[in-house]
Amino acid sequence: MNQPTHQHEAPYRQGLHIVKTAWIEACLAQSGEQFEQQYFSIAERHRTQIRAPYAQYLAGRFAAKATILQILHIQLETFDRWHDIEIKNWPHGEPFVTLDGYCQKLAADLHLNNWLLSISHISTYAAASVIARLKSPFHKEKSPFR
Repeated sequence: MNQPTHQHEAPYRQGLHIVKTAWIEACLAQSGEQFEQQYFSIAERHRTQIRAPYAQYLAGRFAAKATILQILHIQLETFDRWHDIEIKNWPHGEPFVTLDGYCQKLAADLHLNNWLLSISHISTYAAASVIARLKSPFHKEKSPFR
């Protein structure tokens, strides 16, 4: 059987990550502010804007960041620039992704833009689903993400 001579990549990258809320609670109990400061920006830790229980909220943010790292092909265990990824919310509550520094450069090098993010959580788990559009000269069709 003949194989095609070229492959077309999907015009996006996607990922999903699930975090146990109990793991976040244990990290907070063990190292408290040190854990929060390592993984989350000041804005992400601003508790007055948080509607969910704090550990659930942080688990969702951590899941989102881990998913973005997955899309960027970065090993979670070796990454130390967590503040390069920030999860913010629009005034109506929808989360969105901002990248800075190394992650921003890597995303540009990979031609990734237009990040879509969904975060869900219950008392025991948080999950984040992320889609990033691949900006490529081979994908000239109109994107549903515009």
